[in-house]
Amino acid sequence: MKTSGSHTVDQMHQINITGNVIPMVWFDQITFSNGKPNTNAIMILADIVYWYRPNEVRDEQTGRVIALKKKFSADLLQRSYNDYTEQFGFSKKQVYNAILQLEEMGLIQRIFRNVCINNRTLPNVMYLELNTERLKEITFPCNLQENDVQSDNEVRIPSPKGKDGSTSMEGYPILESQTNTENTTEILTENFLSINQSSYEELIQDQIGYDYLMQEEDISLREMYEEMFLMICDIVCQNRESVRIGKEDLPYAVVKSRYLKLEMRHLQYVAHTIRYTTSDIRNIRSYMLTALYHAPETITAYWTQKASHDMAVM
Repeated sequence: MKTSGSHTVDQMHQINITGNVIPMVWFDQITFSNGKPNTNAIMILADIVYWYRPNEVRDEQTGRVIALKKKFSADLLQRSYNDYTEQFGFSKKQVYNAILQLEEMGLIQRIFRNVCINNRTLPNVMYLELNTERLKEITFPCNLQENDVQSDNEVRIPSPKGKDGSTSMEGYPILESQTNTENTTEILTENFLSINQSSYEELIQDQIGYDYLMQEEDISLREMYEEMFLMICDIVCQNRESVRIGKEDLPYAVVKSRYLKLEMRHLQYVAHTIRYTTSDIRNIRSYMLTALYHAPETITAYWTQKASHDMAVM
């Protein structure tokens, strides 16, 4: 038996480790706005990539690969936020933010479907589609075009880009610091923001009747309410210049004020419209943002029209 000169290395040669693989370059590519790695998003992406890596079927005689077999049963990978909270020990909010960043970087796309199981329809089941071309871009950044190479022969790594080509990662914590003075200021600011965010979250929970909504027996509805709650917190707690609602960029202060007025009935109304929408919702986040924003002004007309329709049918 050949030896490497190290007993431990030789022993490791006999251990077959399988599972998720994380290329080190991802820690430079999948980052917060300050350049620090978003390890939550990296770990979730590694898991998604694992599921999309095929199993090889080999010919017993020649050893050649004769077929590829996918690991999951559907055409796309079906995973829920709860799957990742249990697998990695993340909070629901951490999982949501991580998946949202991966989607904004163009690495994955969330697709929501109605699934029938045992004669029961489960609405808005989440599937994750992997963008392999975008994955290649961040995994092999040295394969850059000529204009990405600087005159001093150093390779410039492009910033992660969203679907619209923007390099902005708004909504993620900025923790940049250079000196001890800046560190102290940063810690005080971060503590203040943390307290402020916690206060907002408590306010929103009370406003929307969060505890009551979490008693909903329908798991899919409960998850939808949780996602709406996280979305409201994200808008309210993360300051920015504007928020895109529908196809329009609205002032952040206006959107924040509207979201802070949302009540339980508004979330129930939005959930009802989503559940009974027959058209395919490709961008569920954009749909929810717009529906929540307009809920206070459309809820009365919607229920009035529905009541009139039901009376006419009777």
